Amino acid sequence: MFVASLLGVAGQNNAKGRPENAMSSGCTPKLVNDRQRGADMRKQMEKPIRIRKRDKPTGRIPVVALEILETGEVTNLRIKQTSGIADEDAHALQWVGAFRCNNRPGCGVIESEVGVTIDLIP
Repeated sequence: MFVASLLGVAGQNNAKGRPENAMSSGCTPKLVNDRQRGADMRKQMEKPIRIRKRDKPTGRIPVVALEILETGEVTNLRIKQTSGIADEDAHALQWVGAFRCNNRPGCGVIESEVGVTIDLIP
């Protein structure tokens, strides 16, 4: 079993195609709670994280770069900083990919980063 927690969204939120004062006028993205999506995600995350011979742990947490669309959809996920463990990075991508944010019409696309701490529980 594994437990993942959100370390934080980096301060580098860059919005494409939005007014200069958009972040102060209600364009800040907020996570939306979706119980069904959360239950589905927990089921997927039950796969164990294995360290293989080809993995080279870095001692760092995976950092996922992403874009948040005006619709709240999280897209263009990619690993910006690897943990060196393929399964851990894959779980981080899956977890962040399940995020859903509030609808923010007229606010543009926001580029951001999320650090994911994964605690392995026996």
